[in-house]
Amino acid sequence: MPTNNPRPTAQIAGHPPHPMLVGFPITFFVATLVCDVVYWRLGLPGWALATQGCAGLVMAALAAVAGLTDLLGDRRIRDIGDVWLHAGGNVVVVLLELYNF
Repeated sequence: MPTNNPRPTAQIAGHPPHPMLVGFPITFFVATLVCDVVYWRLGLPGWALATQGCAGLVMAALAAVAGLTDLLGDRRIRDIGDVWLHAGGNVVVVLLELYNF
C-alpha cells in the first residue's frame, strides 16, 4: 500500500542518516554548555580547555548536509512548517556554538 508520507532522500543501506547524526551535535553542545558553567563557577582552566573542541560543529555540519539533502529532495518535506523552524533553530544554535568556540 503506497504511503503519502515524505521519505528521506539521503539513505545509507536504506536508513536515513540525518536522524542518526543529530544526536551527536546535541550531546557535544550540551556538554560544552556544562563545561562552560563549571568553568564559570570554579575557574579551573581544564574546564575551559574542554570547551575548545570543534566536534559538535563538525557533527552539526554532517547532520546539516544530510538534512539539507532531505529538504531539497522532497517537496513534501519542504511543505512541513516545522521543518523550517527546526532548520532555523539549528542555524542559531550552531552560530552560538561557533561564537563560543
